Amino acid sequence: MATTSSTVTAITTATIVGWTTADVAALTQAQVAKLSTAQVGYLSSLQIGAFSSAAIPGLSLKGATDDQVGALSSDQINYLTVTQVAAILPSSIDSLTSVSLSGLYTNQFNAVTTAQIAALTTAQLASLTLTQMAAISTRNLGKISSSNITTLSTEQLASLTSVSVSGFTSAQLTALSADQIAAISTNALVALSTAQLAGIETVDIASGIATASIAALKTSQISALSSAQTISLSTDQILAINAAGIAALKTAQIVALSTEHYQVMTTSQISSLRTNQIAALETADLVVLTTDQIAALTTSQVTKLTSAQVIALTSDQLTG
Repeated sequence: MATTSSTVTAITTATIVGWTTADVAALTQAQVAKLSTAQVGYLSSLQIGAFSSAAIPGLSLKGATDDQVGALSSDQINYLTVTQVAAILPSSIDSLTSVSLSGLYTNQFNAVTTAQIAALTTAQLASLTLTQMAAISTRNLGKISSSNITTLSTEQLASLTSVSVSGFTSAQLTALSADQIAAISTNALVALSTAQLAGIETVDIASGIATASIAALKTSQISALSSAQTISLSTDQILAINAAGIAALKTAQIVALSTEHYQVMTTSQISSLRTNQIAALETADLVVLTTDQIAALTTSQVTKLTSAQVIALTSDQLTG
């Protein structure tokens, strides 16, 4: 086959169909770049697989069929330009093997569109490397379906950056298991918005967020926890909340906390309670406080105790 880049466009369909794999392998990038989208459409899977790595950047993948995309070897895919990666139809992206997808370089992976990400299979998502997960954009992360997000490994989730996690939807966070939530780094967890935190199920709050992560939460995040999420906190998690975080709790959260929560609070946490929080304490929670905890109450806090609260105090609490 004697073909120049100037004559490729004049080649007939019959000629293209008749090319042997050796003919295709002999084409240069310049020659391949002259093939129109329509001409590329006539190439068989065997012909697609025969293009040399040097020539592959010239191949138009706009409109490439499932079979053609699936015929690309891992080596060929490594030579695709970002434009070629983005040109693969979302309906054909699932034709890439997991090996080929995981072999995309960071700049290639960054070119994957939101529509393509949304079309990835669970096997393809599971094959994404930690480097790729660390590079995933907020838009792309948010396009993974709630059912598919559950297939991500704890290692993949641990690779997410504090920037990329802002792409999480509430539905995705609700779908994640406690182990998956636990895998999200402290830096990434602190970057979640209050709306995102609201999407985490109560059982996952309790068993999925480490005390170190709880301790790192911003006061705005602490105060945004629902009453159900607040009551689900373990005593260790309550102890991890600093004085500023305790003071940030809303009165509904104060009411939601159990007697076990109040029993473990430090004197520093008790003394950080705002006066309106003190007034919101249920008598059942107040009477379990130790004499040391009661002694930690400031004058302003004591003056806000209601008559019902004062009557409920035990003699030991009053004299301690």
